[in-house]
Amino acid sequence: MEAKLEKRKFVHVVATVDLGSNTAAILYVNPSTVGIVSNDIGNPEVEMSVEDATGAQKQMRHPVVRFASSKPGATPTVGLIQEDIPYEPWMSVVKLFVNGQEAARYVAGPATVSHDDGLAVRGVVPGASPFVVEAPSPARPNRRRLRPSGGMQPREGVTYTVQVKPEGDDAWHTITIGRDTPETEIDRNQFPGASSVRVRVLQTNGFDERALGEQRVDLGD
Repeated sequence: MEAKLEKRKFVHVVATVDLGSNTAAILYVNPSTVGIVSNDIGNPEVEMSVEDATGAQKQMRHPVVRFASSKPGATPTVGLIQEDIPYEPWMSVVKLFVNGQEAARYVAGPATVSHDDGLAVRGVVPGASPFVVEAPSPARPNRRRLRPSGGMQPREGVTYTVQVKPEGDDAWHTITIGRDTPETEIDRNQFPGASSVRVRVLQTNGFDERALGEQRVDLGD
């Protein structure tokens, strides 16, 4: 197998599959700016279909399945899929087939919706931050809770990623991915020496994403 890392737009799909029961589950579908391109032929019993919203355009592939260890003498049936698919603008649906049967499906939600369209960020005043960072509690002085503001409600096919960039650092660190709402905790012990961080929330439908908001958070002493 020959594999190489490429920098361009990909769709990263993480799933589990069980060949013994012909079942599967799609755990995450997220856009990425880097991906692993391989000439591996994949598993012949598992097929992944990436389609547009109508099914008129599609790509079919056999993903690589990495199987968990099994008991001595037994053939493993449960495995993990981590597939990087070169992005196309029409992509909207991912389906997994096991031994010819559809076992799992992911359908993209509204693409990169705005604060005031009534779809994903209900109750948030246009122009306001869609999230707030609470002060630490006496019981947990090192942790600050990030929660959505207003009446943000989960939407099928829409997830959120939370990233943190410590002061003096050029890189964003992902601390939460694939959440129904941008709710998480920021632990200042993860960023020793930093007195503040930039926090941003990304909203994605699995294929496209946008930054919902960004703000500076003081970590205190």
